[in-house]
Amino acid sequence: MSIDKLRNLDGSIDADKIEQIIPYHRPFLLVDKILFLDRNKLTAVKQLKKDDFFFNGHFTDFPIMPVSMMIEGLGQAATLLIRYTIEQNLPKYVLAHNVQSHNELEILAHKANDLVLNKPSFPGDTLRYEINLVEIDERRATLFGRIIKERKTIVSEKEQFIDEEIGQIKLVFGIVNRKEFRARAINN
Repeated sequence: MSIDKLRNLDGSIDADKIEQIIPYHRPFLLVDKILFLDRNKLTAVKQLKKDDFFFNGHFTDFPIMPVSMMIEGLGQAATLLIRYTIEQNLPKYVLAHNVQSHNELEILAHKANDLVLNKPSFPGDTLRYEINLVEIDERRATLFGRIIKERKTIVSEKEQFIDEEIGQIKLVFGIVNRKEFRARAINN
């Protein structure tokens, strides 16, 4: 099924439909909703809840979201952007990988470089993942990701939300034929 057919009327994509696009499912799905998606950019959100699995024990009596889970959330959002970009440009991937749909390709994290993380995240925070596609070819995709935290503040007795960039990273993914990759992985 086309990713565009999974969109809501406002263009967003909910978690149930995200699970149909990328190979991640709850409780490990770290993206609640896609707010914006085109061939080069994606914006997603994750509302951090006290009962999210990674808060149980990290840290005892003072829950903080592990940095690795923030990177994983960005990676999941990036995987969806890559799949969408491939779907929109499928003919060149058919030639390179002998596939018929973007679902026949495996998107694998290859490198994470230049991580900058300025502040921690806690239950109750809302994280926004902004991903920009830097370049893509038949075998590899390079993306730049930012983590924005919506922070509540009171100004003149009114509750307001302020966006604060808390992290950024460069991500590189490999693009491989799913069937061939899994066969090789099993035989190794």
